[in-house]
Amino acid sequence: MKKITITPEKLIFLFVWIAVIGSLYIGFYGDPVANIKAMEFFNPDNSIPPCDLCWYQRMGIYPIAIISTVGLWLKEKRIAYYILPFSIITILIAAYHVYIQETGLGVVPCGIGRPCDVKEFEYLGFITIPVMSLLTSLVITVLSLISFKLQKQAK
Repeated sequence: MKKITITPEKLIFLFVWIAVIGSLYIGFYGDPVANIKAMEFFNPDNSIPPCDLCWYQRMGIYPIAIISTVGLWLKEKRIAYYILPFSIITILIAAYHVYIQETGLGVVPCGIGRPCDVKEFEYLGFITIPVMSLLTSLVITVLSLISFKLQKQAK
């Protein structure tokens, strides 16, 4: 029986794909908890179109999914070097988005589409879409830093 080892790279792969699938589901079908309560799992009428800052956060997360997939396929041990810049930039954008949602103040206004300060849904009194993006990016960054540390110890 082959032993399966859990590495930070594999956790990044798993975590980022969960985030990507979740963001696509929310974008196409809306709030998952509300859909479960209403038994409308795949109703496109409930979709939540992303605001400009949400798009920028997706632009940071989606490449991580591709990079981690290719890195695992090629058994590349240094994918954290490629992932870290994307996750740090996404942290900055998500933190700014959370700030806008919590305070209503923003230096850079959103475009003509959906306003960035609107909370489409909120779980446990604080978990919104930008908070989920921020937490995802923070976990990916921490896992990347753990990967760096393990690589240095292996040398």
